[in-house]
This record gives sequence, C-alpha cells and structure tokens, in this order.
Amino acid sequence: MCYLLPHSPTAVSDTMTASQSIIYEFPCTEKIRMCMRLERTMSRMRYFMEQQDERAAMVAMDILFELIDLTTRPDLRKDLIQELQRMKQKLSGSDCPACFDAPQHELFLAQIDLALSALLDPDPTMRSPQSLRDNDWLSTVRTRSQIPGGCCGFDLPSLQFWLSRPFEVRHEQFRKWLRGMTPIKLAIDCILDVLRSSVAVQHCEAKAGNFNLPVPGAINWAIVQIALPPESTHIPEVSVNKFMLWIHFLDSSERMKTPPSRDDFEFDLGICGI
Repeated sequence: MCYLLPHSPTAVSDTMTASQSIIYEFPCTEKIRMCMRLERTMSRMRYFMEQQDERAAMVAMDILFELIDLTTRPDLRKDLIQELQRMKQKLSGSDCPACFDAPQHELFLAQIDLALSALLDPDPTMRSPQSLRDNDWLSTVRTRSQIPGGCCGFDLPSLQFWLSRPFEVRHEQFRKWLRGMTPIKLAIDCILDVLRSSVAVQHCEAKAGNFNLPVPGAINWAIVQIALPPESTHIPEVSVNKFMLWIHFLDSSERMKTPPSRDDFEFDLGICGI
C-alpha cells in the first residue's frame, strides 16, 4: 500500500533530518550512478584535505587517485553535457515540471548554463585531470600505495618530505591538483541539486519485506530515496527498470548477516526525476 503525499521541493533527506531517519539513495541510471560516485568521492576528498594531520593528508592522496580514475573516464564529460542539455530543454519547455517555483526555476537554469559553459569552454589555464596521470611523482606514489604498507618513509622519502611540509603548503598543492576537476564538480552538483529538488514523497508499506511500484512513462526517474527510522533494522535493496521499481528489505544483525525480511512496516519513499 502506498499513497502520494503533497509534493515538496525538499528532498526526503532534508525533510526527514529532524527525526534523524536513515536515508538511502539509489541511482536509476548509469549516468546518475557515476554522478553520485563522484559526489561522494569529492566530499571525502574535501574533508580529508582540510585536516591538518599528515595521516589525513595520506588518505586524501589515496582519494585523489580515485578521483583521477573517475574524472578521466572517456565519456564522462560527454555524458554530463548531454544530461545538462536535457535538463535545460526540459526546464525551458512547455512541459516544465510544476515542482519548481519561479525563482527556483530561474536559479536552476542559470546553474545549468554555468555548468555547461565550464564544460564546453574550459578555462585554458586549468590543467585537465588527465595531466595528473602524467605526473611522474604522483604515479610513483600511486604505485607504492597499491602495495600493502608500501608508503613508508624508507619506500618513498620524497613522500615523507611532502607530508612533513606545513599544512598550508599541502593544502595549496591539493587545490592545484583538483582545480582541473572544477567543471566536472559544477556539473555534478547542478545535476544532483536539480534532481533532488524535484522529489515527490510517498508514504509506503512493505509487505513481507517487499514493495514494488510501477514506473510512470511520463517521468524520467533518476534517484530513489528511502527513509527509515533510526531504530529500524531493515536494509533496502533496490532494482528498477523503465517499467517497475522493486524494493527488497533485508534484516540486519550484530553479526552483519542479512537474511530477507518477512516483516510488514512503513517507510517514506522519495522519487527524484524530471
């Protein structure tokens, strides 16, 4: 059983914050999956590069290598441009979703134009993420980091020297390395912001640990959000295609075993897409 609540432009993750619900997000397409991977990895990068401890700087270095792999995928920029152009066309057309008010609509169009401009006409002073692959020192550190315990001072004295530099020096170096990823970050932030702001919230009930919902053809579903109370022991697994959404819940335990749930219970479901 499920019924549609009045539409809210605020994501489930925002509306449920007060009750400290556990929020799960699942992408419905490969493009959005990649956006969410990058968003998460960039968030981790931002956190660890801001820490002054040299151990955190080493974690940030490992995350930088992840970002290099993610941002140098051959079709990434093309996919981001296509998604931004699709969103711009949708927001500019007569069938623009009614979930956005006028100021929000104009703001999103401006953000999309800014993100498209950054991707299509990049700052010539920015070095592309590919240039980081060609950095000999980073390549050496990366190779050693793939060996368990391989980044000791006796393995890489140059890394030990760099880690011993003042925080401000290391932080500025991270900023320089990441600068070429700015257009990608702008695009990802814009795409996910628009999608999450389009959320429609439903209050649903799982029966014997299962729930399914037909996918309406008029809406391009992009993100599924599931909110559960903090005391819940249910863990959702989601699969979706262009016809149907399936949610199967598992039961957690202290041993971290996850047998299928057989319970009936309520949860909030958010669908994001334009």
